[in-house]
Amino acid sequence: MLTNEELTRWRAENARLTWSPFTEGPGSGPRRVEALICEVFMLRDVLAGKIASCPISESVAASIMSRAALGLQKYGVTMDRACLSRADWLRHAQEEAMDLAVYLERCIREVLPHDA
Repeated sequence: MLTNEELTRWRAENARLTWSPFTEGPGSGPRRVEALICEVFMLRDVLAGKIASCPISESVAASIMSRAALGLQKYGVTMDRACLSRADWLRHAQEEAMDLAVYLERCIREVLPHDA
């Protein structure tokens, strides 16, 4: 995992950077660059055996990253934005949870007998 010391050193070494192809556009800037750096260091640690590798966790992590990229492409923003209030975020989460309940019920009805 990227340590605070490594991130501080990276920030100091790269403070002069103002633009790169990786930081232009919506959801960009220093925070996005730092997130990418953290991902690189985490991958380094996984490959070095410092973090236990789990195919299921890796699949979930890859899905989350894929959804984040899709959201950025579709909406032009990341989840790291301030345009919604806490109440808005909670409402969105509640709506997602209700959708999940509907999906689960649909699958349950498919695999279980109706009288179970």
